[in-house]
Amino acid sequence: MKKAYWGNNPLKILLTHEVMPDKQNGVSISMGILSRELKKLGHDIRILTLSDNTKTYKKGNIYCLSSVPAFIYPGIRTRFRKNNKFVKELVEWEPDIIHTNSEFMTFKTAKLIYKKCKNKPVWIHTLHTDYQYYIGPLGKIPAMRYKFVPWYLNRCMIFSDALIVPTKKTYNYIENGKFAEKIKKNMVIIPTGIDFGELGNENAASPAQTKKELGIPEDAKVVIFLGRVSSEKNLGELLSCFEEYVKTHENTYMLVVGDGPYKETLKKTVQKAGIKDRVIVHDGVPHTQIRKYYDAADVFASASESETQGLTFYEAMYCNLPVLAKDRACLEDAVTEGENGAFFDGIQNFSEALDSIIDAKKQNKNTLPECFESETFAKAVVNLYEEMLEKKNKK
Repeated sequence: MKKAYWGNNPLKILLTHEVMPDKQNGVSISMGILSRELKKLGHDIRILTLSDNTKTYKKGNIYCLSSVPAFIYPGIRTRFRKNNKFVKELVEWEPDIIHTNSEFMTFKTAKLIYKKCKNKPVWIHTLHTDYQYYIGPLGKIPAMRYKFVPWYLNRCMIFSDALIVPTKKTYNYIENGKFAEKIKKNMVIIPTGIDFGELGNENAASPAQTKKELGIPEDAKVVIFLGRVSSEKNLGELLSCFEEYVKTHENTYMLVVGDGPYKETLKKTVQKAGIKDRVIVHDGVPHTQIRKYYDAADVFASASESETQGLTFYEAMYCNLPVLAKDRACLEDAVTEGENGAFFDGIQNFSEALDSIIDAKKQNKNTLPECFESETFAKAVVNLYEEMLEKKNKK
């Protein structure tokens, strides 16, 4: 692999996010992939994140800041100080790039590091999250969704030299929303890379073996959701659609693989609906072990409309699964209806959409564009780093 350098030296890149790399969270997984690929390209990477406890510590190239539960959203943590003992060390390291991946606690510390650096680094920000879906009941208030959320994001993203968005959907959200012209002008779409090496199936269990472990008949059709089990994934609607579907379709099962704050509610909903014999709610598994669950399924389905990256959809497609989705905006360029997927709007057309693709797996082939490969992703990000450094140098 060709190494990319700025001048004769590898780039010094500080990546920041609230959650440690490779946790079961889309942003942390993508940051873990990016950091590994940047290292392969020869760059000097350091990561600033929040620890899972009240201690500040350093583990290799990862700087973990003390934190406490935030209580505003399950699993989210916060801290009350921007400064800490690692700020001086990171300032003296003199990063060429500060690449922020969240807009909260570590963002504030990154801003402090930026201000203290004598040679100002290039600041890149990636907008990973559509916060309209992450503010709970407040999301029902138009002023919160359409005024406060853009106002807050503007305050953060205005500092960046360039903004990365992972999909056309997010690009359109910024382009058509109440965001500063500087942000819109310096925005670029770079699809989040996927580590397809972790999806190799040479060591995966056979579909028959996995179905046996799950208590699913070998000849059954399986609809899978794999990902974070949280309210913004709209699993309640997906379950309602499937509940209606199984009334007229025998030997079809739903498999949910993942953990999250909505999991216990989901189990209770399954129990109340009387379909616990047709829905398996499985624990989350390490990313390296997910292939066998994709292989045991016939369709990947999700009713989520909050997607900005669509990673699990693309993973499923890589594993030759057709996808059934409600979020057209996120996937319209990747899905050809009736071939590798279908869209639905609700209970009224869920059954028809699912029937149109439930037998498509055996004809499906991996046709994902090269831009989703982790190496291509990292190279695109580095190209942006170097472009911004060149502009800074000319100034």
